[in-house]
Amino acid sequence: NKDPNITHSLALMNGPLTQSVLESRSHLRASLQPIADHQERMKAIYQAVLVRPPNADEEARCREVSKTSPTPEQDIIWALLNTPEFLFQQ
Repeated sequence: NKDPNITHSLALMNGPLTQSVLESRSHLRASLQPIADHQERMKAIYQAVLVRPPNADEEARCREVSKTSPTPEQDIIWALLNTPEFLFQQ
């Protein structure tokens, strides 16, 4: 089924799983700390969440978010957790 129900969608957008991943002490966020290069950090986020590197378009979008957002890592993680690609990983 490729159609999530409302509670599933809301749980991913605002639920405890998402909140725990976004916390500064989460395993994902802690694993990013030693990576100094911003672009490498974004690649690490993609690898951790979607189990693949970002494509060129996604890298460009990450750079844009990084320029405009005060919390780019959290924003990108949240967006990836709420993509259909993450939702329907088998």
